[in-house]
Amino acid sequence: MLRRECLEILAEKVTDEVVVTNLGYAAGWWLKLRPRDANFYLQDSMGMASSMGLGIALALPEKKVIVLDGDGGLLLNLGILVTIAEKNPPNLIHLLFDNRCYESSGGQCLVNAEKTDFVALAKGAGISNAQEAKTTAEFASAIEVALRKPGLAFLSARIEPERTPMPDFSLTPAEIKYQFQRFIHSLGK
Repeated sequence: MLRRECLEILAEKVTDEVVVTNLGYAAGWWLKLRPRDANFYLQDSMGMASSMGLGIALALPEKKVIVLDGDGGLLLNLGILVTIAEKNPPNLIHLLFDNRCYESSGGQCLVNAEKTDFVALAKGAGISNAQEAKTTAEFASAIEVALRKPGLAFLSARIEPERTPMPDFSLTPAEIKYQFQRFIHSLGK
């Protein structure tokens, strides 16, 4: 299963949810598949997508917030799982793309990659609704349930490293900020 395949499935299902992306492939593919003001792209803050997503979920409790995170990024900020579990926002979906490498920076293998169980880490932190998807059918089913039902969800998508070039990412940090500000203002916040 590829990240792009998962994002294509997600793009078909997203309506008015806020989407926060980590850097690299997820941001590039999401911009190509579903460009809109309700997206917030973190282009130079590896490891902070989950923190940003948690903050947005707490600030906008009436909106579903989807975090597109990477395994390398989550490892840089592993303590966020405990904070997410403690805050327990019912509108947050933490979607982890687990390809066992730091793909965006050159494909370096993660330390202890084959022994690290991100679902077990999420559950150990206190996130009871944590699961892994290994096929596109499992992913489609799990994301459908997470979008439809209230409650904190953690979904680890076991993917293969991408073999295609990353889509161009044409937005500047200022453009990302202004687009997201427009979205927030449209909510009357």
